[in-house]
Amino acid sequence: MKVTIDYAGASIIGQSHLEAALKNQDAYTILESSFGTVMVVADGVGSKPHSDVGSKAICQSVVQAVKIWHSKENAPIQLLIRLIHTLWELNISPLEKKDCSTTCLFAVYLKTGKLYLGQLGDGIIGFIHEDNFSVLKIKEEEFGNLTQSVDSVTSLTDWTIKEIDLTTSNFSLLLATDGISEDLIEDKRKEFVEYLVQLIKEKPALKLKNRRIKKLIKGWITNYSLDDKTMIIFNREVEK
Repeated sequence: MKVTIDYAGASIIGQSHLEAALKNQDAYTILESSFGTVMVVADGVGSKPHSDVGSKAICQSVVQAVKIWHSKENAPIQLLIRLIHTLWELNISPLEKKDCSTTCLFAVYLKTGKLYLGQLGDGIIGFIHEDNFSVLKIKEEEFGNLTQSVDSVTSLTDWTIKEIDLTTSNFSLLLATDGISEDLIEDKRKEFVEYLVQLIKEKPALKLKNRRIKKLIKGWITNYSLDDKTMIIFNREVEK
């Protein structure tokens, strides 16, 4: 069985932050390692003074946590979540948590065929598995237009988590902040993911794949076009 992995990602600052001389408060990271692939997307809460630090730190913390967690066979994902929080607090120190608020969306693909997903806050984790499109977390009305963030977690149940055994299945995955997700038409999301997969499969080098995604989101002229925008697309294709 031959397994081919493709992925790409990009993040751009929104026009509103450019005009206000602010930094991009989104962040993302993709790590390919001997054990698999780690992907993280984060959206710093705009009203906080160090949200850009918080979003970068949560990306770093997820990668650090996965490196430790995966080495313990069959360790539950709940332990990974706890470790992420601890490392995030260390990585933002000496800043206060409340000043570094950020969402966190992650995916951990292990070469064993296991996939772990976690989401805290808004944005989207959408995936195609066995030809069906699903989202990890259904958007809900947030009280007072406030979204959950890493600093506000009171229980592991604040997270939405999922484990998928891919075995011999093809699989496509989108992680995106709300600058992208809020504009997606519900019944067109599967087609959008399929389109992104084709975009990156046409280019051999990661740099070119990333460039294609960046070009796409730079031209994103829709309702949320003023917001920072970040996305990762991942595809697993199995040749049986």
